[in-house]
Amino acid sequence: MVFRYLRPRSASVWLYSVKRNRINGQTREFKIKFMEELLAGMEGKEVDLVVAAGVTLRGRVSSVSGGVVVIEDDDGKRFNVSVAHVAAFGESTHSNSRPGFIA
Repeated sequence: MVFRYLRPRSASVWLYSVKRNRINGQTREFKIKFMEELLAGMEGKEVDLVVAAGVTLRGRVSSVSGGVVVIEDDDGKRFNVSVAHVAAFGESTHSNSRPGFIA
């Protein structure tokens, strides 16, 4: 009978997360700080913000600080979004073309 040592699941998950969060020697904190700087450059502009869950928010960037971006929409509602969960963003374009039939 051969006994093999098996690592506990939590240890392997921890090792995987450390490897995943370190890409080219960059830590997660560095990536969040970099995204904050990019979003701070968009302050006052209308942006489309894609969150990791696939939700898109459109609004004006009010402020970026402490890992949180504040978005204000057309109705005046304010949304606080964690910078760590932002997947993509870009300046929004308002096009007047609407798909469908022309009568």
